Amino acid sequence: MRVPSHADFQAQQGLADKPLIDKEIGEVLATHDETQRQALVSRHSDPSA
Repeated sequence: MRVPSHADFQAQQGLADKPLIDKEIGEVLATHDETQRQALVSRHSDPSA
């Protein structure tokens, strides 16, 4: 995810959109409202989006 020791972080290294990925992960982690969190997650779960 956002910590170098995580495998996800290592896999994302070198991606042009790494800053965007980190920003969006941060938004989901910081959101306390479950409805809003689900909206953020589902926004990126749809491969056609």
